[in-house]
Amino acid sequence: MEKNSTVTPLGVLHEIEHRVIEDERSPFKTTLSKAKDIDIDYFERIRRSKGINKLSEELNLGVKDRVVEVFGKMADGYYVDSDLLDQLKALAFQEAEKAKDKKEFLTTLAGLLERCADKGVPSAGWSRYSDMDLQETYNNAKEITLKEFVMGNNVEDILIFYSALMDNTWWACRVLIVERTKMFLRDLSREIGKAAEILEDSKEERDVLDNGGENADRMELPEELLDLAEQMAERVHDVWMEERIRQGWSYGEKRDDVNKKHPCLIPYEELPEEEKIYDRNTSIETLMFVLNKGFKISK
Repeated sequence: MEKNSTVTPLGVLHEIEHRVIEDERSPFKTTLSKAKDIDIDYFERIRRSKGINKLSEELNLGVKDRVVEVFGKMADGYYVDSDLLDQLKALAFQEAEKAKDKKEFLTTLAGLLERCADKGVPSAGWSRYSDMDLQETYNNAKEITLKEFVMGNNVEDILIFYSALMDNTWWACRVLIVERTKMFLRDLSREIGKAAEILEDSKEERDVLDNGGENADRMELPEELLDLAEQMAERVHDVWMEERIRQGWSYGEKRDDVNKKHPCLIPYEELPEEEKIYDRNTSIETLMFVLNKGFKISK
């Protein structure tokens, strides 16, 4: 496949942001649009079902939680039940194929997505009414004064509670949608990060770097530095192993990415020779780079 150096992780991030957040058909915008109709779908029928001088039994503080639960399931439907995650993963992998360094491309994109989840999703803002405010307006709507009883009119207090409950429910739904969107972006970041990690640590899948030009360079490494190269190779392996263990990997006879098992999680001296060659070549390349830059290595 022809490589295209102009493709960037940032460009793919913008495409993902558009499809997840900004487009009018995006899950974020679609779910928010439905949440704005909660008064029509859930509250108007309840409010009008009883006389205006008496608070409906169905219109209470608990109805907010029921509405938010419905929107939670709706948000899951847009994100979990759709194939959007697979579509965006396919887009990322397709663009990564065009990049000069596929691993670096995917790693960078995963990091950008994580930051987008933290800062790129529009905030839910602050609610104008706290739970204490809602409780107070609810109590006021339930307590009918003597004047209100005589006049048969408690509509003002009921409408104040109704307005506060509507506003707080809309805000709670928005919080849920924002968090669900962030969760989706983090899931996508994790999936892409896994793909980059597999490219990074699939030691058994890497070709030994043995083309002519590189071999010629390695032959120039002074003999007195070969022992240093071997010590560095051991340290390269130790660092790799420490990082994998920190990420929850453990030894396994066969590579298993799902259960985080790896046959190379053993001391350097116990590695098969072909695995040592990989670490050794990494060390030799590092030393040759230092020497080629004009530096001298002395004990």
